[in-house]
Amino acid sequence: MLGRRITEELFSQGDLAVADELFAAPEQVKRLVAGLRGAFPDLHGHVEVQVVEEDTLAQRITFRGFGQRFTFNMVHIVRVGPDGLVAEMWSLSDQGGSDPA
Repeated sequence: MLGRRITEELFSQGDLAVADELFAAPEQVKRLVAGLRGAFPDLHGHVEVQVVEEDTLAQRITFRGFGQRFTFNMVHIVRVGPDGLVAEMWSLSDQGGSDPA
């Protein structure tokens, strides 16, 4: 559920309040999401693969935009602290792809 909320509510819907609910230090992720959604207002993420083990969640996500046609993949790895909040998040992205016209 945590991973889906990050992808669907935070990244796809742009609900920055979700960062305040889920992250121990939300400001950096809020800047990331605001920047992405500012550039791509119709950004939509789909979780392709999700793996959870102990306090760690890994996701491979495909992001798409339809106004400015693009597709890119991102891998998020998050570690949840003892308080249930995301303590650390690492992201890697392949931003080389745009959909052909």
